[in-house]
Amino acid sequence: MAVYGLGKKMLFNWRLQRFNRFSSLQYIYKPYKFNLYKHHLIRTNFNSITMKLTYDSWKFTELYETDIGQELWKFLCLPENIVRAETAVDLRRTCVEALERPLNERFGKELQRLIDEDKQKGEQKFLRLKQMIGHMVGQIMLSRGFAKDKEGVILPKREEDPKRILFFKKAIRFRRE
Repeated sequence: MAVYGLGKKMLFNWRLQRFNRFSSLQYIYKPYKFNLYKHHLIRTNFNSITMKLTYDSWKFTELYETDIGQELWKFLCLPENIVRAETAVDLRRTCVEALERPLNERFGKELQRLIDEDKQKGEQKFLRLKQMIGHMVGQIMLSRGFAKDKEGVILPKREEDPKRILFFKKAIRFRRE
C-alpha cells in the first residue's frame, strides 16, 4: 500500500486510525521504508511473525482462560494456520474448513476428553469451544483486513473418520477487501 504526500502530522493520524480500527491488534514497531526519489512512503507488510494479536474473548472469557483456550489461540495465530485460512478465502471456502484437520491432529485427545466430560456432566463445553474457535478465526481474519462475505455457510458433509473429532456444520466465509 502506498501513501503519497503525507506530512508528519498526517502520517501520525493515519497510523492512529489504523490502530483504532483494529483495537485488538497491536503492532510491534517495524520501520517504514522511504523512497526519496519518488517522494512517497511505502508501508511494509506486517506478517503474523511481526504482529502480535490479542484475543478479545467477549462472551467466551471463562472458556478462553482455560489452558485449552490459550493453546487454541496460540495455535491459530501460527503463520502456517493463517496461510491456510487465507488460502481458503482465495478458494471461496470457509476458514474453519481449512483448519479442521490441523486442529484435530493437535487437539484430538483434549477434545475427546472434553466430549466425555460433557456426556457425564450434561454440559455443552464442546459446543462452546467450537463457537469460540469460530470467533477466534473471525478476529484473526478481520484484523488482517478481510471482510465477512457470508454468514451461516453450510459446510459439505464429509466421510466419517474415527480420528476426526472436531467438525463444523456452519461457518462464516470471508473475502478480501
